[in-house]
Amino acid sequence: MSEFCKKYQCMPLFFKKERDSDFYNSCEDIRRAYGGEYISTSEIARLAVRSQAKSFYLSYCRCYNIIRLIKNEEKLSSRSKAKTALYEEIKRRYLQIKEEKPALKDSDIVCIIIKEEAPRFYITDVSAEILYYKLLKTMK
Repeated sequence: MSEFCKKYQCMPLFFKKERDSDFYNSCEDIRRAYGGEYISTSEIARLAVRSQAKSFYLSYCRCYNIIRLIKNEEKLSSRSKAKTALYEEIKRRYLQIKEEKPALKDSDIVCIIIKEEAPRFYITDVSAEILYYKLLKTMK
């Protein structure tokens, strides 16, 4: 872990509230898109997971640590398919930016990545369904 991350104690779920709020809004957008037609809560959550997210909801430190693993060619997999997909997308973007702008420092690339939109929410379908049920109780 970098000294910056140790000093500021960046945690993996640093943006949990923002992610949850954005996920809930995506779910509600899907519900509205179906109008009065029935769609199950689990189907809404499943579709929302695959919708575009406003960001990766990663702290600078967490993203930097993922990139450090990429550079060291360490294993990027996880038991969670969603987390493995997140790692692969960060890797893809890092390598693309590095190829397009080789003079950029890794710290600059991290700043670019954490400000970009993500192609999906990186949570599993089961976790998404549970989260959506919880958010339905608290967000209304």
